[in-house]
Amino acid sequence: MLKKWLGGGEVGKGFANTFARAPLYLIVLAFLSISQAPAIVRADEDLQSPSSPKRDSGDSIDRVTAFIPLPAAADPIALSKPDSAGTPLFLTPDVAARSDSPNAADEIWSAYIDLWKAHHADPSQAELRTLFGLPTGADVLITQRRGRVAPSELQWRPGSFRVWQTDHFEILSQADDIESRRVAESLEREYWVWTQVFFPIWAGRDQVALVTNDWNWQSTTADAHLKSLSSPARIKHGQRHRVVLL
Repeated sequence: MLKKWLGGGEVGKGFANTFARAPLYLIVLAFLSISQAPAIVRADEDLQSPSSPKRDSGDSIDRVTAFIPLPAAADPIALSKPDSAGTPLFLTPDVAARSDSPNAADEIWSAYIDLWKAHHADPSQAELRTLFGLPTGADVLITQRRGRVAPSELQWRPGSFRVWQTDHFEILSQADDIESRRVAESLEREYWVWTQVFFPIWAGRDQVALVTNDWNWQSTTADAHLKSLSSPARIKHGQRHRVVLL
């Protein structure tokens, strides 16, 4: 099938020539959904194991904790409680950034994580949902339509596939509707996790900097700060990432 798609016997050459002049398409053969995953995503391998020596609280920093979007009607998510000394069991990036970090960019990353924490504390908060572009009745907005013109590399006939769209992805799919929707939901959740873990290289970081520029996080809540802005804040996105689901 690969050989036929690439158009002949010189598979390597065909592959290079085809994708040199075509947009990048991700071919999804299998996808691990996080639709049933905890609302707070954490990489367990980064945490301290029971057998490892106890580290100082300043070193117990979990740099890979992130939050997925929640429906407005979802119950608030309780974060980890501090230990008897008042120190969080694992410090998320905002705590690390505010521990006398000399890097101003850490403060912006810190503020971004705080916005997601505020969303989890009150998923129905309208200003935060507007900021992230979350729909009122769900955590991911998905639309679909009959596919008409597929990329020439796929050789798909009109009507033989469907196009599923979220805010950040366009999925060309010949899979069934249930699987296509599952992948769309999972990709969108994974996108928001990616923005938190890899915030320093995310294109939207400059928009976050503008939104949080005058936010006094010590005296003002996230929703109160967003309400104080002259116009509703919304993180804008560029072109959707295109995905092919076979």
